[in-house]
Amino acid sequence: ILIPMTIGFISLSKRKKVSEINSKSIKEYEQAINNNPHDVDAHYGLAIAYYDKGDYEEALKVFQKILELKPDHANAHLGIGSSLIKMNKYKEALEAYKRSAGYKPDNADAHFGIGLAYDYMEMYKEAIKEYQQAIKIKSDHAGSYFGLCSAYGRLGNDNDRGKYNRGKYRDTSHIS
Repeated sequence: ILIPMTIGFISLSKRKKVSEINSKSIKEYEQAINNNPHDVDAHYGLAIAYYDKGDYEEALKVFQKILELKPDHANAHLGIGSSLIKMNKYKEALEAYKRSAGYKPDNADAHFGIGLAYDYMEMYKEAIKEYQQAIKIKSDHAGSYFGLCSAYGRLGNDNDRGKYNRGKYRDTSHIS
């Protein structure tokens, strides 16, 4: 059995070890925050550990705390968007991803997140534009190729869908 995680797919037998690592990481990050409550990096590590553990509500709280400390932290906005996506709050996720892209326009993951939120809201044309923007920024952004394939398929555009199927299409000159 494979379990999707932010670190990739892992076997069920390794899941317990990852859980143990996350629990240890959480304790260590909490201790670091107790020692220095303004340590943005410790808060970010804690948020990621909660996210990786699958505790998206706790991750969201910590990402929001980061914004209290540093409102322009693009990756905290990205983490908020990712946590909200996991909680099926797509409109809120979209706004968080947009804020992330506003602070860091060259972040392919932010544009991918915007595309993903649009995709979940069945706004496929908007999703396609964002996936294409992510690929402009990072030509090997696999998630965006998958997103393009999926969105084109949902629009019934099998010709363009075929270009992105299985990530075979890597020439980005056609993306305007």
